[in-house]
Amino acid sequence: MRLACFSLLILIAALSPAVLMTGCTPVQPATTETHHQAQELLSQYGWSINGRQATYQVTMPDSFEHRPGEFPIPIYWAYNNELSKAIGLDLSPYLGQHVKATVYELNETLPEFLLPHTKARAVVVSSNEKIIGAWIDKGRHYAFACSLDRKPLEEVTGMSWSEWLVASGVVNLENEIERELASLTPEEIIVRYYQALNDHDEERAYACVTRRSLTNALFSNMGDLALYHSSYDDGDLLREVIDSVEVMDTEPLSISGNPEGTLEYRVDIDVKYARRVISQNGHNVRFVLLEKEIEAAGWRIASIGTGP
Repeated sequence: MRLACFSLLILIAALSPAVLMTGCTPVQPATTETHHQAQELLSQYGWSINGRQATYQVTMPDSFEHRPGEFPIPIYWAYNNELSKAIGLDLSPYLGQHVKATVYELNETLPEFLLPHTKARAVVVSSNEKIIGAWIDKGRHYAFACSLDRKPLEEVTGMSWSEWLVASGVVNLENEIERELASLTPEEIIVRYYQALNDHDEERAYACVTRRSLTNALFSNMGDLALYHSSYDDGDLLREVIDSVEVMDTEPLSISGNPEGTLEYRVDIDVKYARRVISQNGHNVRFVLLEKEIEAAGWRIASIGTGP
């Protein structure tokens, strides 16, 4: 992972804590009956539990749509519901309801296509002692992995990440903010992001970032048996709190080695920190990488770093 991705989370975390749209609370371990059901289900697909587990009481989001500016919990459930549907389980009827999610550490390793990641966990979701969803994840620092029958999202849905975001309804291109952002140039997206930081407007800042980058905040630095974070603050260990920031200049760069279809800008900012960890007050330089994650949605920020 390039430094830019890490720096992006530092800057976003400078905002006030996001409003949580769902909860994730540790509770007593799954009942014996539910545990036996989970063992039986996992064994059907060649997985076995090593003994370590943690159970959480979770409030499902009201829908799988991820509106611009929200913490990406709906994306977590939408993504993993696709993996769950691959084995005949669908979480859709339980949206907005309280469910239990148990994380199990497994003895077996992840499929080869997920290398260098090898450590596998299973997440089994239940309601009233009935299993309603299950999938495999890889835990910290980015948990999305595969279905119990070892298939990635692309194989399960027959779509790329970008295609799936729209086709699944996770991204609604008719949303007013989506339409507004789609009309902006890369430079305008950068300025809008930093203006939002200056105004401490978390919704506007998060809306300028790709969904893929936002999902990093679900899992970064979480515990071995954690399910996911519930806010942008949870996984950030080095938070720099911004008092004010202004964009002084933007300059497009031509950098070899960047992914195809991306643009990179050198951005000169004048920043004042309420609390700083790495950077100093005054003039700072940031390198902003942008991409069209969804063509019709326009440019969004993929990463921000201190070097090209």
